[in-house]
Amino acid sequence: MSANVTVIAKDTAIAVHSSQTVVQVIPQKTAIAIFPNASVGGTSQASRIKIPFSYGDATPKIIAAAVGLIKRASIIILVPFNVPSLLSLGDDLNSDRLINKYVNNPMAIAEYETSPLVQYLSSTQIKLVIALGEGCTQGNGFVILEV
Repeated sequence: MSANVTVIAKDTAIAVHSSQTVVQVIPQKTAIAIFPNASVGGTSQASRIKIPFSYGDATPKIIAAAVGLIKRASIIILVPFNVPSLLSLGDDLNSDRLINKYVNNPMAIAEYETSPLVQYLSSTQIKLVIALGEGCTQGNGFVILEV
């Protein structure tokens, strides 16, 4: 699948929110969502999707089929991975387009957020790439996209 992408601005800031509370999440199946270019009375409405992931998911994990401007992308770690691993969020042309694999730490409970401002002009699969370290036996969280 080819992606028709216009990058309006490069990631300018990453916010990290950490917590000391450990929450166990039961992993769920992959969900697919389509972000419509929604508008009400000519006013653009933001669409938001929250998809769980786990260390055992097939990679790349399809998060959504997106059309429109990706305003915000987040990876939230609820149960830390027990060995160094890498997580990236992007599309077929660039797996790091929305969240680079080197700007998050899957071994810590935290939230990593970017404002990529990437415009997808046609339906494009957004994918989470999970590169597990050797011996990984735990780790999960959520990906949140806002269009």
